[in-house]
Amino acid sequence: MRAVLIAVVFGLLVIGGWSAVTFKAAAIEADIDARAKAALAPFGQHNIVTRSYGRHIHLRGVAEDAADHNRFLAAAQGVYGQAGVVDELALLQIVSPYVMEAFKAPDGVIALRGHAPDEPTRTALLDKARGLASPQAVQDGLKLGSGMPSPDWPGIAADGIEALALLDEGVMRLSDLTGTLKGKANGVGTRDAIRAMLSDAGAGVWEFDIELILPVTAPYTFTAQKSEGGFRWSGHAPDDVIAARLAERAEALAGTGASGEIALAAGMPDDAWPALVESGLGSLALMSTGMLAVSDLDLNLSGTVQTSDDYERLEATLDDSWQLDIEIVDPDPPSRLYVLIDRDGRQAITGRLPEGFKKSHLAAAFTDANIKEIPTDGAGNPASWAGAIDALGVIAPRLRTAEATVTNGTIILTGVVRRDFAASTTRAALNAALPKGWKLEASLSDAPSFPQLTLTKGAEGTTLDGLLPAELSPEDAQKLTGATATSLRTNGEGDAAIWAQGLAAAGSLAQLFDQSVIRLADARISAEGRLAEGQTVDEIQTWMQGRLPDGWKLSLTTEEFPARDGISRFNLDTRSREVFSRGFWLPELFLEATDSSCDFAAQQALGSEKINFVTGSARIDATARRILNRLAAIAIQCVNQEGLKLEIDGHTDNVGDEGTNLALSEKRAKAVYDALVERGVQGEGLTTKGFGAERPLASNDTDEGRARNRRIDFRFTR
Repeated sequence: MRAVLIAVVFGLLVIGGWSAVTFKAAAIEADIDARAKAALAPFGQHNIVTRSYGRHIHLRGVAEDAADHNRFLAAAQGVYGQAGVVDELALLQIVSPYVMEAFKAPDGVIALRGHAPDEPTRTALLDKARGLASPQAVQDGLKLGSGMPSPDWPGIAADGIEALALLDEGVMRLSDLTGTLKGKANGVGTRDAIRAMLSDAGAGVWEFDIELILPVTAPYTFTAQKSEGGFRWSGHAPDDVIAARLAERAEALAGTGASGEIALAAGMPDDAWPALVESGLGSLALMSTGMLAVSDLDLNLSGTVQTSDDYERLEATLDDSWQLDIEIVDPDPPSRLYVLIDRDGRQAITGRLPEGFKKSHLAAAFTDANIKEIPTDGAGNPASWAGAIDALGVIAPRLRTAEATVTNGTIILTGVVRRDFAASTTRAALNAALPKGWKLEASLSDAPSFPQLTLTKGAEGTTLDGLLPAELSPEDAQKLTGATATSLRTNGEGDAAIWAQGLAAAGSLAQLFDQSVIRLADARISAEGRLAEGQTVDEIQTWMQGRLPDGWKLSLTTEEFPARDGISRFNLDTRSREVFSRGFWLPELFLEATDSSCDFAAQQALGSEKINFVTGSARIDATARRILNRLAAIAIQCVNQEGLKLEIDGHTDNVGDEGTNLALSEKRAKAVYDALVERGVQGEGLTTKGFGAERPLASNDTDEGRARNRRIDFRFTR
């Protein structure tokens, strides 16, 4: 009995202890779990899930990037009482470009595809679509992905979805910050609302390809009215381009007081319909007053013109498909004379003179003009007109170029007077000679001066000032010379093409001076200043001979300075800079020296120009000087500076004895070796080898093939 009692007491103690321990463990676990959730609460937008097992915190969810991942771990590891953090987090895939697409079907269903940066953004975009369609009409295909290009991206994406919802059907695609919206819009208002909605996209850029669903209109019309009060029009067009084209045509013809409205509509009867409307607008502009009415392909023009000549001009603009109802206000043709004097002094006269006018007055005033075809059946006082023509004859010899229009009682004259006369006195002389009652509207200019230009090169750059020919712009002059304009004027007399050639030559010449003043005037380029070291007057004179404009001369007042090793100069022929080395001018190269780049540079040089030898010998021809200089410049960078090795290989064709060819190829390779060393290439980095005719590039059966086989090759190695 006593033993049973002891067992019962012991069991009760065990059960009580187990219960106490179990209860305490659960409380600790709940406490750590609560602390973990609180620690991760600031990151709630990432949907990170915490779960504590014992004293261990398990983290589940998706981190946008490594930085977020480390922040989540650090927050969990800082929880009081935890014994460890079990990392079950996943990293979002980095997406580039960052793309989200939305599709709207004709039945209103909106489908989202692509990526969102986090769960709140994904939910917001889906809610945006559900609010614009319906929860049942939205298909979710969005995935989380890292790499969002800007904090503005969610707002741009939401705007794109909202714009898509306005379309009857379409596609919205946002790639990084560039959006495209394509689809069908019901009417111009919807399309314009979409464009307005996305016009202020912040960091986003939108492109549109929106097809309009337009109402069908019949008949398809366009009307325009010209009156003293202005020019008004209205009508239809199938798209924005044609609407703008018709409006621009109407505004260009109407001038001031023009207004109108064009509605977009389907139903245009013919692709040529816009051209018919434009033709009618052009004809309406010739009328004093009138109405243009186009209804489908019914074409009508009515109104008034001033004279029979006006009617003939109007009728010539239209074909037989037009119905005309035109009234001529004054059937008698008015007298009007047009006078043109061109730059070469040629005179041309057209128009109509008053009935009874004696052409002898016209012949005396303009002795070089053909006046036989000018009719004399117009309205006006012939005596008064004779006085006006005589007055023009007084000043005609003073005019270098001119355009004059003579109508009843008025002369409108523009032009340029000859160099020995003044515009003001010429205008006064004509005004004084006109008959009583006639008025003069004259715009005459004095003859232009001859161009004179100065190109100055100093320590702060090159400047250009002076007077250019009228047809040569300051911008072109600056491009030709590489100078900055200071006080250029552009109303000079002279051939722009010739002066452009002179400026180009002067710009090249300036590059040969350290400091200079170069003047262009009177078909001469005069240069004075300090030549750059190594430049010689004789070389400059020779080079400039073929580049000066015909008849121009060059004078140089300067001092030469002999070249020193390391001095750089500009080569006029190659248009590049050269460096003086051991008596040779080597081209200035910018080469990143590697095996392949050195080989490429050498092959490119040898492919454009050959090293020629005197026939049958190893003596290098004088014409090979330039290619040897270029090869030496390459070898100095690749061998001297970078430590590469260069093998110089000689080759011949198969003409002659094999042994002789082999020996000749070896001697020629050695001659190139000597030429390179003479120019400063380190000889210990060079080797030579002759192959004779062993390695042909082409067939030796033709002259061209044999010429290709006679060659020098370069091979760079480490």
